[in-house]
Amino acid sequence: MATIKYLSEDGVLFLLKDLYARFKQKADADHTHPDATAETAGFLSAEDKKKLDGIQQGATATEITETISESSLNTTAAGARAVYEYVRDAVAGISGIDVRIEESLPESGEKGIIYLIPKEDKESSDLYDEYMRINDKWELIGSTGVDLTGYLKETDVVALTNEEISKLITSAGG
Repeated sequence: MATIKYLSEDGVLFLLKDLYARFKQKADADHTHPDATAETAGFLSAEDKKKLDGIQQGATATEITETISESSLNTTAAGARAVYEYVRDAVAGISGIDVRIEESLPESGEKGIIYLIPKEDKESSDLYDEYMRINDKWELIGSTGVDLTGYLKETDVVALTNEEISKLITSAGG
């Protein structure tokens, strides 16, 4: 596998210092910024200034403290009843899943159980096949093995050197 180069924390620091040195600009001590208006950007964008101007004088935030429950009818709780019903319905069908190691598949399985059946090849690190009972039939859903083929190893990834970073900046026209 080819070596992958990455930018380490030290490399980022080097890059920032290099870029700062190349492009540093200093504002004059007496420079100013205009105030933002609805038409002109300043310390705020014009869009943000319009939003702020739209808030009534003396307006305050309303904190919603109501607990969502089946009896919630308070419309200031942003549809508390609808939220309650949505969450209730979403979690209603969830059942727990358990795992059992068996020597062989039983005649019929239980709902919510993953059955681990030992593989015949005891030399492998992949010791079990995983089965679930689905529509009254056994379904092989996976195995306990982990295939790391194609994944990078730590030795495949190395940090860019400061010299390589400088060359990249120079070749990019910096």
